[in-house]
Amino acid sequence: MASVAELKESFFAEIGKVENHEDLGREKGILTAVLRSLGGTPLAKRKELGPQAQELKREVEKLLSNRMEVLQTKETTTSG
Repeated sequence: MASVAELKESFFAEIGKVENHEDLGREKGILTAVLRSLGGTPLAKRKELGPQAQELKREVEKLLSNRMEVLQTKETTTSG
């Protein structure tokens, strides 16, 4: 499993490449899968990674929300 820092770097690098709502859904799915995988992690490691993963989730959700607004604005501008 990748570290939380590696996941954060990956999401931040990829989010700018998202061009449509379907791509945004895929990014959210990856985050969900990572968070679910913590369930099989030993308790000591989970206590360490859990808060980091939740913080990453909040950051990614905010970033995804901002990106969605940009895409909606772009779609409105190009269709109108």
